[in-house]
Amino acid sequence: MNQLYYLCFSVNKLPDLTLTKYSVFDGSSVENIMDKHGVFLRQLHRLGFTSGVYFHLLYYYNPDKSIPKGHHLSIIFYATSQDKNKLDGIREFLTTSVLSNYYEFFCYEISKDFSIVDEPLSDGTTLPILKLINIAGKIKKYSLGKTKVEEVEQAREEMRSGEKSHIVCEIASDADVMLSFNRMPVDKDGRIILEKRFAYGAFLTKKD
Repeated sequence: MNQLYYLCFSVNKLPDLTLTKYSVFDGSSVENIMDKHGVFLRQLHRLGFTSGVYFHLLYYYNPDKSIPKGHHLSIIFYATSQDKNKLDGIREFLTTSVLSNYYEFFCYEISKDFSIVDEPLSDGTTLPILKLINIAGKIKKYSLGKTKVEEVEQAREEMRSGEKSHIVCEIASDADVMLSFNRMPVDKDGRIILEKRFAYGAFLTKKD
């Protein structure tokens, strides 16, 4: 079986189009947003068709009334390929797409090869950052954000003892900064484990 590389993203909330901040954008009605969705999906299809990347969208709606408004829908987005180099540019595409003003696409970096390194700054000081090789086989560096160095070192010990197989970092949509660390469970192959089970799925690119 060929190695499959992937990137994982999530949309954590839907835009409230009644808010003033959206009124400054041209065409912010529901109808116009739907049109932008169509443009986005066509661009996604063309990108996947020309680059050999498959995109998968998973939707889950929970009608439980105890869940806060705006959090009933979960959206997980995967980009997969047998060639890790073809995944280059996917994050940039999502975060600069026609929907980027309305949706934040959070990237999850998954890795089992990582370390804390000191990044030199212009003033002569250093800043601890996380250096990792992600599931797509790429070397990445991220600012720790609110994550403490001790948390990363603890994760390393848990991997050495077999308690964990990978680390999971939630990355901001507009910067190389970690928003959370190891809050999403993963299986032994580095796939994010969702509490939901999906009965149906769909490809956004043709397989022929």
